[in-house]
Amino acid sequence: MRRLWHGALFALGITVLAIPARADAPVWREDATRMLRDSTLNLPWANSLGDWVDAKGTPMGAVPFASTEVAKGGPPVAVEIDVTALVRAHGADFRINTVGGFAKLASREATEGQPELRVTRGGRTTILKASADTEMNTTTYKALGDRPTLLTQYGVYMHFDQPADPGISRALLVLNAIKRFGGASRFLVFRPAALSAPATVAPGATYEPERPERLRGDPRTVGALKRPSPVVRPTGGVRTIVSIDGARLKRLPNNRPVAAAMEAWFEGDKKTAISDFVTVPGAHTEAFLTVVLKLGNDWTAPGGKLPGLANTGQSGSHICIVRGQPMGPGGWGGRSANACHWSARTIFRGVRSGETGSGTYFYALSPNDVNGVADFWSQPLPKGRWVAYVERVKLNDPGRANGEIGYWLIDRQTAPGGKAVQGAGGIIWRDTDQPQSAINELWADVYCGGHDCGAAPWPRSTIFLRRLTVTDGLPDMGAVQSELDALNAAR
Repeated sequence: MRRLWHGALFALGITVLAIPARADAPVWREDATRMLRDSTLNLPWANSLGDWVDAKGTPMGAVPFASTEVAKGGPPVAVEIDVTALVRAHGADFRINTVGGFAKLASREATEGQPELRVTRGGRTTILKASADTEMNTTTYKALGDRPTLLTQYGVYMHFDQPADPGISRALLVLNAIKRFGGASRFLVFRPAALSAPATVAPGATYEPERPERLRGDPRTVGALKRPSPVVRPTGGVRTIVSIDGARLKRLPNNRPVAAAMEAWFEGDKKTAISDFVTVPGAHTEAFLTVVLKLGNDWTAPGGKLPGLANTGQSGSHICIVRGQPMGPGGWGGRSANACHWSARTIFRGVRSGETGSGTYFYALSPNDVNGVADFWSQPLPKGRWVAYVERVKLNDPGRANGEIGYWLIDRQTAPGGKAVQGAGGIIWRDTDQPQSAINELWADVYCGGHDCGAAPWPRSTIFLRRLTVTDGLPDMGAVQSELDALNAAR
């Protein structure tokens, strides 16, 4: 097999090297699964089995950047695809689909016949080896990027460290098809993408999903929630219900006020940096929480909770009686939600050098899991600079599965002016219309745990909270961005 790939190349005087080049990091990682494009940070695909855009820029479109035909059956064959146009414009990041039959390819972990990209520029051809590859597969939720073969049946992702370069005269992708299944195959090449799951609809639009089934299996399974959820646009006249600057949060041994912010940390065996309840006055069935925060550059905590809206009954709210039965506190720490009590905190889980995976973590009547339901944002939370997230909770009407949750991230570098990063509907938060079941708590919680904090003692992980503000509508995202710009300029 090695002669098939390299023998003729040396005869032609082609350089066989794996020369590193600067290229944009792909939106997917080699630990991607059928549901997650990045298992470390829990970043979801918008579509099961992965996202892409086609040559016309259409999400999940059918027009490939490049394609080739391969006959059915027979011995191993080198599949050659001219990807020049794609590499010139976007770099060497590929989503490969097959139509008709499918093939088993040698992966970059194979002992021979690994994927190659032959790049010609200025009369010289350089051969690059794949820096990452993996397959999508409906039969498992596990990552398959460490195997020596790749099945093309449900799609393959492949990345080479070659940036976009209009000066390239030719880029040829060469794959070793070890085995072919079914009839003749057509290999189609698209560009991987991180598509946004939440849909945007005009204010006032209706959304009436079917009653969701009880969540089964791993609560991290993306797709347990009904999608899409409406993402509300600003309509003007937004009113502040309650606002608190970080310095006014409850003092614990491992936090302290600094200017108008609270500095808090995990260290040693201390899991709780902040746990405070701020009363949300009124009987609101929809509210928006804005949290202005900065994760320290030392942040290495692998998993835990951040602030969110709630009604757990912990903050001394009036007893709620449903069908003659008093409803005790519920909706956190393995305590099931009940007809009145629920919670919708924010979660962090998984960390890389400059970012951490984030999402919603809630207890509701449905979807339901004994340890809460986690659903992750389409974008990670960065470290080392002031950013903000906005959480929206819309309670359901009793007897209807029309509750919702959604998040926006505001960050000059990755989501300037605000970007919808999570949205879901079909949630049953409560089963009564009493005021005691409304949004009445801002749970200012910074907690390491519920998943894994590692073996104690652990090093310090620092967070700064500037303000937490609850409004009755989506805040002015431009004003929040300006606030963040000022904070980051002053550091």
